[in-house]
Amino acid sequence: MNKGHIYLIGMMGSWKSTVGRKLAKRIELPFCDIDTMVEERLHMSIAQIFKHLGEKRFREVETQIMCGISTLPPSIVATGGGLALAENNRRIMGDTGFIVQLNADTDTLAERIKSTRHRPLLWNQESIPQKLEEIWQERKLIYDECADTTIKTDNHTVDEIVAQIHQYLIEIHYVSN
Repeated sequence: MNKGHIYLIGMMGSWKSTVGRKLAKRIELPFCDIDTMVEERLHMSIAQIFKHLGEKRFREVETQIMCGISTLPPSIVATGGGLALAENNRRIMGDTGFIVQLNADTDTLAERIKSTRHRPLLWNQESIPQKLEEIWQERKLIYDECADTTIKTDNHTVDEIVAQIHQYLIEIHYVSN
């Protein structure tokens, strides 16, 4: 009954990968993590890719991978936070699946990612919450325009978020129970 991919978009720290893995198990679909797939294709961490090849190259490979996934049978896809910025990517996601935006306040995002050091867009930042807010302001309208639904992840466990997404997908007849 599944009608296509389920793309998870949102800011870093919104739990796209974590929620995606559990959602995939729950509704028995394959899981794809585009950031991980970029790292595997280029044999480097995202931090190394940004440092040695640049953000532009990262975005090119990210788009290539997403385009490849879009032609495959339905799956749960955790996108990188910036993937939805490209109009072509938004169009492909919209044409081949359902887009769920995972959203959280910048303080929540900052708390979730505080122990990670591999976030190139946050390198050399004195105030992580302030930088996250700047990135959010740049992306908010794009995320809102392309998302089919938005799920707030603040003050919820991963299991609660997965259950909420699953229930919504059942209600709109996108997946079966």
